[in-house]
Amino acid sequence: MSCSEWLRRLQVFLVLAVVNGVFAGYAVLAKVVLSDGLDAGVFVLLRDTGAGLFLLLVARLKAGKWVWPDKEDRLACVFLGLFGVYFGQYYLVLGLDQTDAVTTSLWTNTAPVFTFAWGVALGREILQPKRLNFWMKITGLVLSIGGAVFASVTMAIGASSSGDSSSGSGKGSMVLGCVYFFCLECFGSLFYYLQKHLLDKGYAAIHVTAWGYACGTCFMLMVIFPRVTELNWRLSVLDIVAVASVVFLTSSLCYFLLAWANQRTNPILVVALSPLQIIFTILLEFVFFGDAPEVFQICGAVAIVVGLALFVYSKLQENAEETKDLLGTEEESDGGSVQGVNV
Repeated sequence: MSCSEWLRRLQVFLVLAVVNGVFAGYAVLAKVVLSDGLDAGVFVLLRDTGAGLFLLLVARLKAGKWVWPDKEDRLACVFLGLFGVYFGQYYLVLGLDQTDAVTTSLWTNTAPVFTFAWGVALGREILQPKRLNFWMKITGLVLSIGGAVFASVTMAIGASSSGDSSSGSGKGSMVLGCVYFFCLECFGSLFYYLQKHLLDKGYAAIHVTAWGYACGTCFMLMVIFPRVTELNWRLSVLDIVAVASVVFLTSSLCYFLLAWANQRTNPILVVALSPLQIIFTILLEFVFFGDAPEVFQICGAVAIVVGLALFVYSKLQENAEETKDLLGTEEESDGGSVQGVNV
């Protein structure tokens, strides 16, 4: 591998590490404002409306004109908003509202597994049961999903046995929170493949991100509008600071960086560094709130990290083998054409 290739991968790695650190901070901050009484739908709507307008403006300034997707790609942008904003963000906040920041990080770390499952369903990933890589992926899948489920179930059982039906630091049900997280990962994982499809067609990362947010905001408006008069729209200073920070950092900057990384690698590797969220979240909760993680959360986190390590390693090995086979095929092709000329 050339030096420039190593530098490119290091650049992508550092960007994704920063993104996961910001996402961890977002989970902790969002939990604070939700516990303070801010409605999950209002929070996501304000966040995505601000991010959508900001990204559209940046895209306009960068291109010097308004750029819109071609007619055949507009439906894909609608689904990009559905999977990325409605499921990927709204269901994340709903699950966080029911549980806590650490449990949220545990579930978001199952993203590579769900992404791989969709890759198989869409024909982007090929199953080869006779190869070691296949069984490493399966083992990683079982450990990752099992770790998240184990931590969630054991915490729910512990809360029930202590006579508390809530999720500990959350104000709702651990079971309901896990349902939200499962739907988030199941449908949200489609976002990266759809995004990759649009990026491969030559659209700029900033435009794809902006279109996704614009369409996602429309979905959130449809969710919020029927109960707009029932919601509390009064925001505290903390709520305003939280919404402003997630608009410019979590939503605008991080999702643009994810699209940038996705353009330079593949959807599975984009989410491969998500275990860093667990570490950052645990550290932030301990530093700012003095909350130590539960034993079950630690066990689940270890299972998820080990599972993802196996999964990513097998994926890297598979990519290396595919590259080697491709180079071998090209050499054979070149050799055949030279031999033909000599004859």
